[in-house]
Amino acid sequence: EQLPVYERLGDVRSKAVTLFKIARIEQKREQLVEAFGHLAESYEIFTKLNIPNGLAAVGELYGQMLLSRGEREKGFAILEIARDAANLLGWTEDAERVQDLIHREQIPT
Repeated sequence: EQLPVYERLGDVRSKAVTLFKIARIEQKREQLVEAFGHLAESYEIFTKLNIPNGLAAVGELYGQMLLSRGEREKGFAILEIARDAANLLGWTEDAERVQDLIHREQIPT
């Protein structure tokens, strides 16, 4: 319901936040294709606006989804941006969690 309002108002930051919220709901419902599309759009907006908290939060989930889809190079790049944004914000636990994920995913199985 909120998304069309933000689109009409041209409030792209709120649109990105709402897309992220929708993606998280879709992910929990296992609607992964839809979630992926909404994450990609949300991440693109946060990148254009250079909003660290959006890059950290959305990037962590988006990067993981890219890895699971086999898009490893792009996934790792986004996870590194998410980690760096979390560090910039002082979100130490988040940054460590993303770094651990990067490390685990890079270890050959």
